[in-house]
Amino acid sequence: MLVITFRISGSAYALRCEHVLAVIPEVELRPLAHGAACLRGVFAYRGELTPVVDLCQLVAGYRCPPRLSSRIALVHCRQPDGSHRTVGLLAEHMTEARHLAESLATAAPVASLPYFAEVLLEAGEPLQFLEPSALLQVSGLSLPSAPSAMRITAGEEDREPTQP
Repeated sequence: MLVITFRISGSAYALRCEHVLAVIPEVELRPLAHGAACLRGVFAYRGELTPVVDLCQLVAGYRCPPRLSSRIALVHCRQPDGSHRTVGLLAEHMTEARHLAESLATAAPVASLPYFAEVLLEAGEPLQFLEPSALLQVSGLSLPSAPSAMRITAGEEDREPTQP
């Protein structure tokens, strides 16, 4: 299985690559007023406003530090209504994709958080998997699907609103 690995507060975490669209460097985000503490902001990705969840804030209570190894994994999340939404997951030390043997020993999650999936024991260290769709729902970021109103086109953000 192919996974993206990262660290939060010294612990190892992983996302299955089947959920990941891309991994990008940390970009400038526009904060949202009255957003959840873990909602770092939004940015335009391929014409769609994409929210970014700070996994360090959500899981361990600290803001993800601005490091060269801090990255945003863009993932597909299933909404409660069955639709899908692209969401960015920001974490530190997100620097590699690796193949893991299917034969590694798995265990139930260490904590009872809904977004914690199975745990693998790799090289003597627990590797906690995260479930992106559960992350979206539990973090209070259950968002509507990206309708055409949430899409932006080139130059649209610079135009003055038109009067009816």
